[in-house]
Amino acid sequence: MKRLLILYAVALFSRSFGQATLLTGTSILIDPNTNVELLSTIPDTLFIAVGTSFINNGALHLSPFNAIQEKNGFPIKGTGFEKYTTFYATSLTGTEPGGLGCQLFTQVAADSFRIKRFHSVLNNGFVNGIGRNYIIESKMNSTLNAIVLFKYDSVELNASDPKLLQLYHQEQGNTTWDRIPGAAFKDYVKTTIPLNSLNLLSLFPFDPATGITVESPTDPVIMYPNPVSDVLYLTGELIHKLIIYDQLGNKIRIYRSFNQGTNTIDMKELPAGIYQFCIETGTRILNKRIIKF
Repeated sequence: MKRLLILYAVALFSRSFGQATLLTGTSILIDPNTNVELLSTIPDTLFIAVGTSFINNGALHLSPFNAIQEKNGFPIKGTGFEKYTTFYATSLTGTEPGGLGCQLFTQVAADSFRIKRFHSVLNNGFVNGIGRNYIIESKMNSTLNAIVLFKYDSVELNASDPKLLQLYHQEQGNTTWDRIPGAAFKDYVKTTIPLNSLNLLSLFPFDPATGITVESPTDPVIMYPNPVSDVLYLTGELIHKLIIYDQLGNKIRIYRSFNQGTNTIDMKELPAGIYQFCIETGTRILNKRIIKF
């Protein structure tokens, strides 16, 4: 059953020309199977203020004149989606359609354009996605390439390091996530993609096929290859102690003697599976996961 909610209630919003602000302390919940439409005929922005809660488990449709603006730390959450449809007669130069956290740059006009942002939690059995997943489509230019900047919110990272964020896409009817080359920097991940309806795009601070966190050059201890079949290499800070646990949490190996520089661990005799490494250096304790095949 679907019902229409009128969001611009006086008790919930402060109102001025061209914008409405969701008041601090306000909570809004869009129920499952519920459609909410913002139908302004003049440019109008809905500001999600600090201290508010906006949970969308249904569908929020934005007219070509509507946009939302979320404060960092207070993103729209939930298992639903936001959808924005419009027409662009000119090229895009940093345009953020509907305020949905996705900036685009194109060489030519995008024409009839649609963007759909999901909040479904992506769980592949290892770890969750950060909950911002997009379908972007330029209907009349299905092969149009665009430079795209995907915004992420700090509260969606589950304490992951933003420098480890990677951009992946999943084609329609396929469960495999393929990495797209991109660069992560403050609040955004940047890449170049074709605008078509086949791609579900999402940000992960790990490889979604294995759940393994992507190693960063700035990591204090880097371990490779991962997955590993025989010899595992470790480099970085001097390791004082290393403990290996199996999938049941049993302690199976302890190492205490390491050299400065690159060290090796023989994994050949271990059964295939996922192993947890607890690493102590002189300044910190690290936990890493390694797949043995």
